[in-house]
Amino acid sequence: MRLLVSTQHNIPAAQRLLPGVFFVNSTVTLRSILTDDPSAMAPTINYYAGFAAWSPGQLDAEIAHGSWHLIKADRATIFEHDSATIWLELIKKLEGTWVLMESASAADTPL
Repeated sequence: MRLLVSTQHNIPAAQRLLPGVFFVNSTVTLRSILTDDPSAMAPTINYYAGFAAWSPGQLDAEIAHGSWHLIKADRATIFEHDSATIWLELIKKLEGTWVLMESASAADTPL
């Protein structure tokens, strides 16, 4: 189980990723979130099936190579966008953004 949970309450058994955003991978933690304080505002929960894994150093090498474009994470992007269109929205957000790779020569750099 891989969940991202948006809540204003601290979740001690979860990993805090951003203000108000926690990573939960335990059914015990999920049950406690859903039952501990029924008067509290219900959390928003996104469930993710599957995952990607990298060997040691692989992701760093891919980022250095320019295979990934990094942008600052925020709660709104994760929880307020349609999951079917989020990748297209993020790509549009990066349109026109040039990424200079370490291996790029001066001739490859846009004017």
